[in-house]
Amino acid sequence: MNRKGAEAQREHHSDKARPISLCVFAVHRELDFGQRPRPLWRNRHCFATRESCTMPVANTTGLPAGLAGFELERMPAMSRLLHSVFSGRTARRSRIHNPRRLQFETCEPRSMLSVTAETPGPAAIDLADAVQHGLALSGIPGIGYDGTGVKVGVIAPGIAHRTAVAGETPDPKLPANITVHPTLSGSPTDDKGTAMLEVVHSVAPGAQLYFAGYPDSGARITPAQMRDAITWMMDQGVRVVVDAIEIYDEPFFEDGTGTVAESVKKAIEEGVVYVAAAGDAANRHYQGVYASSGGDFPLRHDFDAGGLVDSFLRIELPPGAEVDIVLQWSDPWGASANDYTLTLWTDPPVSVLASSTNVQNGTGNPFEKISAVRNTSNATAHANISVVKSATALARELEIFITESSGATISDNDVTPGDSIVGHKAVAGVIAVGALEPTMPLETLWPDSSRGPSTVYSNFATQTKTPRNSLAGVALHGMETRVGQLGHFPNPFHGSAASAAHTAGVVALMQHAHDAMSAAVGPMLTPAQVATLLKNTAVDIGTVGYDASTGAGLFDATAVVAAVQNQPKVSLVNVRNLADVHGGYRVKDRNGTTVNWGQIASAPVGGGMTQVSFTFTEPVLVDQADLVVRGGGGFGLVIPSIGFAYNAATHVATWQFDPIYRDQLLLTLDGTSATAVTDLDGNRLDGEWVNPTGYTDNDADASNYPSGNGVAGGNFVFAVTILTGDADRDGRVSLADLARVQRNFGKASGAIWEDGDVTGDGAVTAADAALLASSFGADFRTWPTAPASPPSAAAIVVASTARVPEGDAPPKPARLSAQPVRQPRRPIETATDKAISGIEAATVTRVLRGRAVRHSTTPPVSSSTDNSAFSAGRAP
Repeated sequence: MNRKGAEAQREHHSDKARPISLCVFAVHRELDFGQRPRPLWRNRHCFATRESCTMPVANTTGLPAGLAGFELERMPAMSRLLHSVFSGRTARRSRIHNPRRLQFETCEPRSMLSVTAETPGPAAIDLADAVQHGLALSGIPGIGYDGTGVKVGVIAPGIAHRTAVAGETPDPKLPANITVHPTLSGSPTDDKGTAMLEVVHSVAPGAQLYFAGYPDSGARITPAQMRDAITWMMDQGVRVVVDAIEIYDEPFFEDGTGTVAESVKKAIEEGVVYVAAAGDAANRHYQGVYASSGGDFPLRHDFDAGGLVDSFLRIELPPGAEVDIVLQWSDPWGASANDYTLTLWTDPPVSVLASSTNVQNGTGNPFEKISAVRNTSNATAHANISVVKSATALARELEIFITESSGATISDNDVTPGDSIVGHKAVAGVIAVGALEPTMPLETLWPDSSRGPSTVYSNFATQTKTPRNSLAGVALHGMETRVGQLGHFPNPFHGSAASAAHTAGVVALMQHAHDAMSAAVGPMLTPAQVATLLKNTAVDIGTVGYDASTGAGLFDATAVVAAVQNQPKVSLVNVRNLADVHGGYRVKDRNGTTVNWGQIASAPVGGGMTQVSFTFTEPVLVDQADLVVRGGGGFGLVIPSIGFAYNAATHVATWQFDPIYRDQLLLTLDGTSATAVTDLDGNRLDGEWVNPTGYTDNDADASNYPSGNGVAGGNFVFAVTILTGDADRDGRVSLADLARVQRNFGKASGAIWEDGDVTGDGAVTAADAALLASSFGADFRTWPTAPASPPSAAAIVVASTARVPEGDAPPKPARLSAQPVRQPRRPIETATDKAISGIEAATVTRVLRGRAVRHSTTPPVSSSTDNSAFSAGRAP
């Protein structure tokens, strides 16, 4: 199918794009690309598709004033609504092509009534009311995926009333089959885990749920127990973990050290997507470099960076609040020689309430903690914190948290909301999520939500530090939960734990979409791919680009799931010789391979490779010039193709070559240029691929099918080995391969490559011995270093491959390459070949089971290769 045919296909689909009338009030837009409507979100009163945004309104008989007749770009509040986690992405102006006039309709049970009045002015949308009435817990119906096949684990304090919520009929908010850690089953008085499980289940009802939490005793979870919880999740096969645990007795300023941080790093390295609540510590956090208060108290820290001296940090405790106060400073864990003391005073600061006086003399931790400070009165109480260093201690960066706050906050102007994400939540690769208020416009951060960056020290001696962008993004919070409605948990569910649970549910949808798309040819998305997708599809909030308060922006469930589906990827590479009776060889990826049988092990292609095929995950626009094959012992030679075909039904593109008998090849598909491989909607190839680093190395960093990092626009660069005669596939042609030919010589049918049938005709004959002898001594066990930045396919197209495309599509411009062009060639002459040639110039006599074999130094080229199915030009 050419481009004209693709346009016709889009027109055909446009007839199916009609809004769904199951709403109270809807805004519809005519489609630009003829896509089928995708329902995005609903609540108890409304239903919306990608082409229609539905909002809850009190009056079901008419429209709110000021909506009818306005174009989308003149309705910023509505655009913002469409940008939320549970709304469409079509309102983003960059995605709207030629915006059409909007049509407004009210919905009755069986009909839709047109509204013709046009009153100026934007709509007032009470999104908070919508959230309280179930918007955030309605899932994403119609998105096509529900998390089936994905295991999601929640680590939180407790699930005390989980069974009450799961046992409700007829509409339980939790499944009954949640797997719970045998000893870390949660506090008997806490239900944060129950609320988080509800949120995950509402977004991804098909996901299988797991839980680990505080010990049964109700005591706080320790770092060792947190490690055990993470390890247990991994042992259960959980691929998405979300936690709402605060760990304050592990290093703040170090990069991924400590029991919990190291466990999280290991989980990420093994493919677990780790989502963490960023925390709700913005208003109970202080950070600053030590400064002397001077005067009568020169060793006491001055908390006021603005010029005035303030030797105390004032905190406020509501009635019944119990807090811990933690101080750390920028010294290495276990090796601090700078002694600091933490003290809690009355208000005014005349009497000491408590103090922490650990000694740091070169082997101590830079850590002080005051525990279990409780306000037992019925009124709000105040207290004051001071930090004093010893006379010999050096000035260091100080960080203070009030933990387990129960509403306690730092009550003066010295509070430091930024840099309040620490410990395992700041580990590279963790998706730390903040909380966004569910009010219009969708750009207000929950005041308590912790913020980045996270300060990481690389050299404590020189106090060298780097800020890390630890906050990935934000998601909505403030939804109702059933456990909250029953009175067991605060209702609505506020804070970053709610937002992180939302995000974990969305990740389950992403993984389900990816699994359904790649259908048994690849594992789930990697943590890095998930993070990249979430960030690249997030709706920017506040200042343009990344910022420390909201990260990449508001995560957009619909856009990110669509992104998983919408980038074309390579799901299989196949090499073959058309005359090989055994068919083609599906080149293995890292997954499921064994030693010597990985991606760059010798491909068992009888008679030399004459064809390479790529299977894509969806229909694509591709032509002959999109592939460049390089070889020649360092990838310095370009091997031109001699034919091309594309099968639109199977999404398989195939290139034809003159026989290649032995070479190490680098195949590059164009995913970056203006004429790159794209899908029918113009999304470029998502082709990123990591090749193995060694011939027999089942490299954990190498890629699995399908290709890509989740973002459109990347070349697919794939290594493959062709070594005719390597019957045992050990990377060289040796006496061991010759022995296989000897052992099976005379086998007339049913022979395979491993038997010595290197010609691919199903028998082991003199022709196999001759072809093997031509490669004898070749050794490809050392893989040449690929170019650091392989040139794009578009930059290396040679004149012989630039053909006129079929149909009405304009041809790609022919581009001459400065690279040497490889012509159809004879096999490389090895030292062994030369030695043999020295004995007998044109032929070699070898005795195989008493038979004389005449071997030509020029391998035979099959005349049966059929190129009739191949033609130059663009497909489909």
